[in-house]
Amino acid sequence: MYAFLTLATIIVTAFFLHRASTDQANALRISAIESVSQEVLKLGRWFADNPHLRVALALPEATDTADGEAAAVVYADFFDHVLFQEDVYNQVYMKAWRSYFEDRLRMYPQIGKFIKAHRSWYGPKLNALVP
Repeated sequence: MYAFLTLATIIVTAFFLHRASTDQANALRISAIESVSQEVLKLGRWFADNPHLRVALALPEATDTADGEAAAVVYADFFDHVLFQEDVYNQVYMKAWRSYFEDRLRMYPQIGKFIKAHRSWYGPKLNALVP
């Protein structure tokens, strides 16, 4: 009888622990998505308020520009932040983000220039996007 009660207690406890960890993982995922969404809105607003930064980012890598470097570090940090949390997002979501990052790296050479000059600051996933 005691063995049955012990087994039942273990099973019920395991169920609740599993449910709690699943709920916690979902909360973490939602928090990460909200965080990234807020950063995207801030980044968009920043560029809307400072259109000259977008122009500076589009300059060729051979061009040195303080505005381009300032904007590039913001983009690079944002990219690295999202890629660091890749395991939190589902693959469809991450595929869209990677596509966005690759497009931005093509559109704005100053971002790639900055990352290349500061590879040790960033994780392997971001470094892999910039040959």
